[in-house]
Amino acid sequence: MRLLFYFIKWHLIIVPIEILKAGRNYIRFGFYYFSTLKLIKTFFSPWRRYKWEYGNFDFKKYLDVFASNLTSRALGAVMRSFLIVISLLYEITAIIVSVFLLVFWLALPFLCLGSFLLGIIFLV
Repeated sequence: MRLLFYFIKWHLIIVPIEILKAGRNYIRFGFYYFSTLKLIKTFFSPWRRYKWEYGNFDFKKYLDVFASNLTSRALGAVMRSFLIVISLLYEITAIIVSVFLLVFWLALPFLCLGSFLLGIIFLV
C-alpha cells in the first residue's frame, strides 16, 4: 500500500515538477544562447561594428560614409530581426513541447489502462 502511495506521489507530483524544471531550463537556455535581450537592445547598431568615420567635411565623402553607415545599420537590423524570430520560434517550440510532455505524462496511466482494456475487448 505504501508503494502505491509513493508511486502516485512520484507520478503526479515529483515528475511533473521535474518536467516543468526541464522546460524552464530549455527556455532559459534559448534566451542565453540567442542573447535575445541583447539583440533587442542593440537592434539598430551597426552589423559587426562596421562603421566608418566622417573625418573632415567633404560632401561626396560625407554622403558615402553616411550611406555606408546606414547600410551597416540596416543590415544589422535585418540580421538581428532574423535572429530574434529564430529565438522566438525556439522558445515557442520549447513551451509547446514542455506542455505536451506534461499532458502526455499525466495522461499516461489512462492511456495504458485504455490500451489494456481495448486489447481485452479485441480478444473477446
